[in-house]
Amino acid sequence: MDINQHSVEYVTTKPAWSFPGGLVRRARRVESTASKGYVKDSMILLDIIPSKIMSGQWSELTTTLIYLWSFVASMIVFAGCMLLGHGIIPSMVSTRDLPPQYKSLRQPILFCSALFLLVAVFCFVNFIDHMTVVYDIFNRVWV
Repeated sequence: MDINQHSVEYVTTKPAWSFPGGLVRRARRVESTASKGYVKDSMILLDIIPSKIMSGQWSELTTTLIYLWSFVASMIVFAGCMLLGHGIIPSMVSTRDLPPQYKSLRQPILFCSALFLLVAVFCFVNFIDHMTVVYDIFNRVWV
């Protein structure tokens, strides 16, 4: 063999630990130098090949991402309303930093937080429902 030549042989093995749902292909690279050859092992995963994404799948991915970001935004608003309704307003009223009339604002704020919780659940369920497009694009999802 020439100094710059090397050969690669692939062996499919099941290691002592494994990635979820798959075998691992070990690549044995036998590189030769002027005096001797050595073997270098490296691991690569099998069969993670995406298919071509069509225009319908792009729109489905767009919808999936919209639901994901809507879920994140509604959870942030829900958390802010809960913090305001259960933490900040009662604390500031009890320390007399706010007048007692502000305690009546808790009910609409808590209603708003419940509404955003429902929106978050709706967005999460639709996000999971629209994730099927990922199964169409990738042949293995849990890697």
